[in-house]
Amino acid sequence: MFPIIKIPPIVSGVSSYFSLIFHERQMKHFCEYETGLIVSENTTIDAMNKLFLNGNDQSSLNKFLTLSDWDENELNNKRLELLQTRKKTRWKSYGIIAIDDTILHKTGKDMEGADWFFDHSTGKMVLGHNIVTAHYMDDLTSYPIDYRLYHKEGSEIALKEGFRTKIELAKELINDCVDRDIPVNILVFDRWFVCGEITDLLQKYDKIYISPLKSNMRVMRDGVYIPLKEYVARVNNDDYEEIEVGKKRYLVYTKRTRLPNAGRARLVISCPIDENGKITKDMLMFFATNKLEWEPKKILKMYMKRWRIEVFYRDTKQALGLESYQVRKLKAIKRHWYLVFMAYSLLKLGVKQSGLGKLVSARTIGEACRNVVMGSLKSFVGWVYEKFVQNARINDVMDVLMLKIAKV
Repeated sequence: MFPIIKIPPIVSGVSSYFSLIFHERQMKHFCEYETGLIVSENTTIDAMNKLFLNGNDQSSLNKFLTLSDWDENELNNKRLELLQTRKKTRWKSYGIIAIDDTILHKTGKDMEGADWFFDHSTGKMVLGHNIVTAHYMDDLTSYPIDYRLYHKEGSEIALKEGFRTKIELAKELINDCVDRDIPVNILVFDRWFVCGEITDLLQKYDKIYISPLKSNMRVMRDGVYIPLKEYVARVNNDDYEEIEVGKKRYLVYTKRTRLPNAGRARLVISCPIDENGKITKDMLMFFATNKLEWEPKKILKMYMKRWRIEVFYRDTKQALGLESYQVRKLKAIKRHWYLVFMAYSLLKLGVKQSGLGKLVSARTIGEACRNVVMGSLKSFVGWVYEKFVQNARINDVMDVLMLKIAKV
């Protein structure tokens, strides 16, 4: 990686918005940290600290994350306020909120709050941090709202801070969204979040939910609660209808029913049809919503928007270092997550990311990061050119560059 000459416009252009959170020195480190998350392939503090031509003392960014007296929750609030100042990223009434959780994989056993969790994607126990997150999304944008860190019952930190289930953390996030006056009526979440505690809370706020159901979930049929597997066996093939959602076709069955402890709901049984017209009943999916009058097509269409939260997890882990932290104290780790949220949001704001004098659109976060890198490369080439215009000797310029590259 070539040395970074100056903070790119995507960061410097909004830095003044956070002037009440950081004093001058902290603001410098904030801008450097955000730049490092976006442009560096290695997002550890040490690697990011070495990026800048006129860099800091080796411990500066580490102190910014671990010891500086700034409030990460206030930073998150200001981030969300900034997003509301732009038409593209502000909250809209037709948007949705997704609640989900993810594991941030780690290898170091001494990281505060890290524990062993079952990873559903691999079917194995993995070491890491488990966070529950709330996300806003609509047709134009998507970004995280906030998160809560989950600690296993009986763990040292749960005994110290108090144990809360993932359901309780999800309820906190829902209450937080309501307190923020986010004008969204529809929430989507994964199957383990559908329960009476959540649906009762949403009913209190007059909100709509859409959730998949586990195949062993019990639903009411003919006045008796039976497992969904048994429910499916009683549905006649003629009761299914074919619909198209996006570019895919599905066989669907729908019926009003009741869920244990969650009340009345519309059940949708969905089975994809492949391009050859083949139907595989092994791929049945079950969905429920408290919007009893909605048709299956609308239910599936709204739920499929939830996929963008999975894209967020993938992009921030691969491109922005969401799980690439090496600090050990929980305060610094939590700050790192909020700073990653900030980097993601800056890329979503759609400013002149490349620094090449024109708006460069990016279809993915990875492309947006590369646009910022290209802008930084332009600044670097300009710096080299200025040195030669000033009659600097090539050996002097190379000595500076070789010294910097050697440190990296």
